[in-house]
Amino acid sequence: MKKMMIGLISLLGLLLMSVPINADASIPININATLVSRNTDGTSNKREQKLARQDCKVGGQFPIPEVKGYSPDITDIPKFITPNMANQQHQLTYYAEVAKVIVNYVDQTQQKLQSQTILDKGTIDGKYQIDNPPNFRL
Repeated sequence: MKKMMIGLISLLGLLLMSVPINADASIPININATLVSRNTDGTSNKREQKLARQDCKVGGQFPIPEVKGYSPDITDIPKFITPNMANQQHQLTYYAEVAKVIVNYVDQTQQKLQSQTILDKGTIDGKYQIDNPPNFRL
């Protein structure tokens, strides 16, 4: 009796493992993003952001959600959705786009005091820092 039960359980396990996956099946994909920005002094900032859950078809392309002002690093992204990806946390890295800040020095009457300064080493969400020009108080 014991051997027959073990045999039935084994057979049931084999049957369940051999059930084909529905081609139209959708599985939930959870994506977390690491957002990387750069400051004008060359240092970087990182922050984590949970992105909206996506329901994806098995065999379909891996979703790459848009994050405004950032571009995804797609080097380590899986190409296609597999059944074992369901309900797992998937980590993507996004890099902030370059942003240029133009600083104009003017007085109370909007008269230009000196040539402008262009800060172009930072990114979206980065910190911009500029030193006061000589003989100026900001």
